[in-house]
Amino acid sequence: MTHPQHSELLEKIAMLAKKPLQNMNAVLLACLPLVGAAFLTGCGNIWTTQQAFIASKNPVSSLNGATIFPHLVPMGGEVKFGLNTMVYFAGVEQAAAPYAIYVIAHGTPGVHESLVIDDLKLHTSYNKTEPLPDDMLGKSIPFTKTTDPAIAQATFGCNVVWHPGQWDQVGPVNVEITATVIANGTSQTHTFTHQLDPTIRKEKQFESIGGDFLRVIRGKEKLVDNR
Repeated sequence: MTHPQHSELLEKIAMLAKKPLQNMNAVLLACLPLVGAAFLTGCGNIWTTQQAFIASKNPVSSLNGATIFPHLVPMGGEVKFGLNTMVYFAGVEQAAAPYAIYVIAHGTPGVHESLVIDDLKLHTSYNKTEPLPDDMLGKSIPFTKTTDPAIAQATFGCNVVWHPGQWDQVGPVNVEITATVIANGTSQTHTFTHQLDPTIRKEKQFESIGGDFLRVIRGKEKLVDNR
């Protein structure tokens, strides 16, 4: 998974690049840190240990031909990097709370048009329901092309994070979602619930700074799976 600061810089560059040519200097200035990093550390592996929440039942739901699932992304912890021969990096990421809250929808390019999250609640293991504020809901999110040409993706995110408490005392969280998907001009709305279980997940990821840069400039989202 791309580190939050890395992703934030990439998205900033993409926004600038889509504006008129008078912003080209700003694009070049914004690119300098990333271009320098790309020359020094073009690619590498990151060994990640995540305090993650993984779907145990009903990993995806179907709505108007699209699949929808919640995605909790750990925003805390730390990342450590090292260089090897100045062209390859290696890193260790310890990912933990708090968690950014996302809802991901996968559809078909040219068919699925938009996703709207009408309501979202977290039902926690400590018997508390935590709803998202109304002003974060109800916005239309377009399906856009991804790194997989057969899949279009709509990504709902919000500017709040969830703090589940001490990891050794955390239980499952149920994410209740009311969503609307528009496809071929037809709208469907449904409410469904996904149970996410606390899980320690270890994995090795290969990252390419140059590849991520080109992906963002080309307007392609990184495909999020439902693991």
